[in-house]
Amino acid sequence: MTAEKRDEVPVQPAAVTGVLLAPTPRARSRLTTIREIRREMAKVYLEARNGELRTDTATRFVYMLVQLSNLIRDSELEGRVQQLEQEIARR
Repeated sequence: MTAEKRDEVPVQPAAVTGVLLAPTPRARSRLTTIREIRREMAKVYLEARNGELRTDTATRFVYMLVQLSNLIRDSELEGRVQQLEQEIARR
């Protein structure tokens, strides 16, 4: 099964057979650090480049990964600012 098909819930088999099949599970990445997100972006890029993933789907995935990366970066910066504010308040 191609990556393109992994992203879609199979509707046709249920209509034909009456049995709804679950989509093939994709290996889960942790995506808790920017490094992990970068690796996942590289995987998505390679899948699109090799024709295993439609480019419109790859674009959506990368957009979401960029948003996650921004949230992680912002959260880390927020933590640093709070720590600095606490240190200033103690002085």
